[in-house]
Amino acid sequence: MNAPTINGKPTAFSFIEVLVSITIISILIALALTSLSSAKKTALRMEGMAGMRQIGLAIQSFANDHDGVLPGPLWGGQSPWYQSGDIRTLGYQLSSYLGLPEPQPWMQEAKILSPGAYERARPSTSTMSFIMNDRVGIDGSTRTPWGYNAPSESSANLPMKIMAVIPAGLSSTWAMKDVDQTTPEAGSAGWKSNLPKEPTYKPYHLQLYFDWHVESVKIP
Repeated sequence: MNAPTINGKPTAFSFIEVLVSITIISILIALALTSLSSAKKTALRMEGMAGMRQIGLAIQSFANDHDGVLPGPLWGGQSPWYQSGDIRTLGYQLSSYLGLPEPQPWMQEAKILSPGAYERARPSTSTMSFIMNDRVGIDGSTRTPWGYNAPSESSANLPMKIMAVIPAGLSSTWAMKDVDQTTPEAGSAGWKSNLPKEPTYKPYHLQLYFDWHVESVKIP
């Protein structure tokens, strides 16, 4: 078969035209892969936000059943693991509200406490998923709404009522957030070295507020 011609002249692609075509195709493929990667990250972030929102609703349900008092006292860092011997975990406090098995003497994993991609990014099973806000400014003093991890059961050590957090602003005060080694609130905690080295949802942190809405907050 003869090559196509125009006015009797061959119309075969030149070498430069082939290179241009390959370059354009490469650019289109790169754009498609970038869009796919971005869509995947967005989907994982939405999954994490949904899980965190469910925890917020469980906290509210717990408070409704306990005269408005928040669950606690709680550890500052929360992992997905819980058991009957440790009341200071969200898994223990909220198991019945999250549809989790009743706490047992052995360690159980509450996957709802690993927000989306965070579960896959954890360096080890002992890695914390969330950090609780235990430094809320209320009426000129710093309080922890979740109670202090102390043997005394004085009112100063017990978890607070949600209503007591109102002066700080329920919709503007974060209650918990996903945590990594860059999270300032992790400070010098002994478990900090087990955290992911960078934000799981980079460039965002997921934050649950005391009115139980969730935001993906862009990291400065």
